[in-house]
Amino acid sequence: MKVIGSQHREMLKESGYKLVARWKGAVILEDTFSGQRELWYASDHHSGYTIQVGRWGYEYGSDWHDD
Repeated sequence: MKVIGSQHREMLKESGYKLVARWKGAVILEDTFSGQRELWYASDHHSGYTIQVGRWGYEYGSDWHDD
């Protein structure tokens, strides 16, 4: 994990998540242990935990259900 000021940034492959879906400004990530899916928003300047997918950093938005 890389610390940049108040941001803790982790690459997707190190995070324990896998990419399920991607569109402009958001991704759906799945926890590889629990199977829980989450919506993450693009936010390169988020001060907190950020997962980097490709060139962009994403911050947690909410749980995601396919219902």
